[in-house]
Amino acid sequence: MSYIGDIALGQTIDIKFTTVNGSGVPTTLAGSPVISAYPGNSTTELTAGITLTVDFDARTGMHNVRVVASGGNGYAIATNYSLVITTGTVGGNSVVGYVVGEFSIEARDTLFIRDLSTVSGEAARSFLNAIRLLRNKWAISTGTMTVYKEDDTTSAWTSALTGTAGVDPITTSDPA
Repeated sequence: MSYIGDIALGQTIDIKFTTVNGSGVPTTLAGSPVISAYPGNSTTELTAGITLTVDFDARTGMHNVRVVASGGNGYAIATNYSLVITTGTVGGNSVVGYVVGEFSIEARDTLFIRDLSTVSGEAARSFLNAIRLLRNKWAISTGTMTVYKEDDTTSAWTSALTGTAGVDPITTSDPA
């Protein structure tokens, strides 16, 4: 079983897995096998958009699960999924309940590509407020530095500054 990653809603993924007999020899998944997706801690089984190819590429015991993770197939963002064998046997033994793969849909934070102008409710010492100094407009006036929000107009936070005599201070930065 492996975690495939965090994907976008509507994305199609392929997951390979192997079934073996008691001796560890790759063995065909039989008994009209079915793979179902379980969202989070739910007992709801999703089967729409899931295609199982047994003995993929004519390789005994190697299988492929293709998942079309669209909203129309019942998938949702901010959700983790486990792909589970819900019908099937290997060498005459039931393998129902085996987890063959896991993935999530837009459930992991994409901090480094997020449009920070859409974030609100931040704490004073949040990552967002720290990064604003690097990317947003800031200005210094009469010993106070003001760092602005993403609109470059609204103040996000201020800081009292101390200067050094005889040194030209930087007074403004306004990244394009």
